[in-house]
Amino acid sequence: MDTLIFKSTYEESGYFDKDAQGWCAYIVEITCEDGKNVTIRRFFDANGYVANDSLRHGTVQEISKDIVTILLERGEKLYYSLQEKRLVIPQ
Repeated sequence: MDTLIFKSTYEESGYFDKDAQGWCAYIVEITCEDGKNVTIRRFFDANGYVANDSLRHGTVQEISKDIVTILLERGEKLYYSLQEKRLVIPQ
């Protein structure tokens, strides 16, 4: 079985801010380079100024169809869609 490797960056939400003179966005970066350890970075980019930068670590717990279950350090679970290349809420 091949090692599951994935990396994606996407905008969770955003808006144009006339005071910041540009686009402001909440960005999510997800990386898994070894098939087990996952890094999730969330930050707010205000037209080049990065604020509210947070980093979380987890491990791949299960892969079912195209959904990867990620177990975070404190027991919380997140779900990553290999098809959509983003965190999702499973149906």
